[in-house]
Amino acid sequence: MGFFADVGPMQIFVSIHLIPPDLKFLPDANPPNFSNEEQIIEKGAMVRIKIMGLRMDVKDIVPFPIHTSSNN
Repeated sequence: MGFFADVGPMQIFVSIHLIPPDLKFLPDANPPNFSNEEQIIEKGAMVRIKIMGLRMDVKDIVPFPIHTSSNN
């Protein structure tokens, strides 16, 4: 579980293991989101992602995030 984010021309998957533990997934919210008292990560939200590295494939560049935070 996690979420996808667009980073320039790339799409990156942010795993639940890389989301701060105080952000809880609320599947029944409209729209579903990760949130705590101060932040909400939902579709269309801007987030900061720290990239740990890239894996180069023949057709793709796959980024590896290491930390996520909301800009809210």
